[in-house]
Amino acid sequence: MNMPQEIANKLQIHQWSLSIAESCTGGLVSSTLTAIPGASSWFNEGIVVYTPRSKQNRLNISMEDILKHGAVSSYISKQLANHIRISSPSDLGIGITGNAGPNISDKSKLGDVYIAISSLNDELCNHYSFKGNRLAIQDQAVQATLKMLFHYLCEKQDFR
Repeated sequence: MNMPQEIANKLQIHQWSLSIAESCTGGLVSSTLTAIPGASSWFNEGIVVYTPRSKQNRLNISMEDILKHGAVSSYISKQLANHIRISSPSDLGIGITGNAGPNISDKSKLGDVYIAISSLNDELCNHYSFKGNRLAIQDQAVQATLKMLFHYLCEKQDFR
């Protein structure tokens, strides 16, 4: 199965739109999805908000929340997903934040990744603990995001 193509098909059939705010994946999820021909019919926006300051400036995530919860947290992941969904505007927003290393910072552990999906009436966030080097962690985060989005789309008939 070609998961990016299956995601594209589901979004296109239902005429749902998607936007993504990525941190630790550095735009890799957006790149993977926009490689699908016709992505402009369902992909609205993808941004890389790599630093706390960029999260604050681009998506209005408060620095107080970042300091309180940590940039790598379920709370911030959900905020990223919700804010990108609203600001784009899109039917679905995805927020990805994590620690791909090699340095450990914030309150997170190396390999910690949070992926959130936001819709008008629903919010979901998963925590992952990936292993390996920076590129391996990023790749696992991309694959987990695609799998999570695919399963979300399979379960939801309408979420607007």
